[in-house]
Amino acid sequence: MRLSELVGNVLILSKIESGSVDINAEPFRLDEQVRQSIMLLEPKWVEKEIEFDIELDEITYTGDRVLLMHVWNNIIGNAVKFSPVGGLITIRLADGEENISFWVDDCGPGIGESAMKHIFDKFYQEDSSHKQHGNGLGLALVKRIVDKID
Repeated sequence: MRLSELVGNVLILSKIESGSVDINAEPFRLDEQVRQSIMLLEPKWVEKEIEFDIELDEITYTGDRVLLMHVWNNIIGNAVKFSPVGGLITIRLADGEENISFWVDDCGPGIGESAMKHIFDKFYQEDSSHKQHGNGLGLALVKRIVDKID
C-alpha cells in the first residue's frame, strides 16, 4: 500500500513538474470536499481519539477536484498523524473578498525552525519516527499543486 502511494505521488509530482498535467476545471463545493477528506481519514483519527473543531464557509470553487483532494488529504492527514492521542484538530475554510483561506491547527509537536526551509523539498522528513508512515512527498506535492492552480 505504501509503495502504491509512493508511486502515485511520484507520478503526479512528475506530471506537475513537467507541465504535462491537465487541469480539469469544474465547479464544486470546497467545504464538502474538505468534509469528504476528513471522513476518508476517519479510521486514523478515531483510532487516536482525536476531536475536531471545524468551521467551513460554504464555497463553490472552479478548479481541479482530484488535485485539490490530494491537498486536503495530505494536510489533514499530517495533522492526524502528528497529533497525540486525544488531541484536537481545528480546521477553518473561509471565503475572503479576494482569497480563500484554509488552515489547520493541531496539538502535534510542530515543525522545527531549521526544518521550515525544507518542508516542501521532495523526500524530506523532519521527524524520523514517522518514516514508516510516509514518504516525504506529501508537502512537496501540495506545494506544486497549489502553485499550479494559483
